[in-house]
Amino acid sequence: MRRTGWLAATLLVAGLTVDAYGATIQAQESSLGGGTFRFTYSISTSPFVVQANDVIDITFDPTVYLLLSNPIAQPSSDWTATMDQPNVPFAGLNGDYFLQAKVNNPSLVGPFSVDFTLQPGKQAGSQAFSIFDPNFMTIDGQTGQTILAQTGVPEPATFSLAVAGILLGVAAWKVRRRASRIA
Repeated sequence: MRRTGWLAATLLVAGLTVDAYGATIQAQESSLGGGTFRFTYSISTSPFVVQANDVIDITFDPTVYLLLSNPIAQPSSDWTATMDQPNVPFAGLNGDYFLQAKVNNPSLVGPFSVDFTLQPGKQAGSQAFSIFDPNFMTIDGQTGQTILAQTGVPEPATFSLAVAGILLGVAAWKVRRRASRIA
């Protein structure tokens, strides 16, 4: 019975930490007024290391986003920021915010941002992203969805890891308690 509990706890922690091996991108939306908004991104690729000429591509659904402008990536010595407009050159094509690394292991401090306007009646949401090598092949495991930042609410991964830590702590306490009763 004890082994089953430990096995369950181990599998729980293993399942919760799988996301730690892929890139994560958090997006913070802010209003610039006049119907223009900005996404500012926080990027983590650990333990994966971005190499020179790798490209981070964040896509903009053409049914939601109307226009992109002002792509920024800092430090500019490490990154080049470019973009493609949604629905250009053909209707239905995604817009893209591209970050191309100029050096191996570029700084991820940022800021990384792009301004946008929305299609009428639409709201910004999570976006797909991929990291490509210089041959424009997706790097294994380096795809996902951006996480929209929520003020004052813990990120799901942080909350899940905290719960897992509490469960493991309780399990360890029970084992020590039983061991002290036997001794």
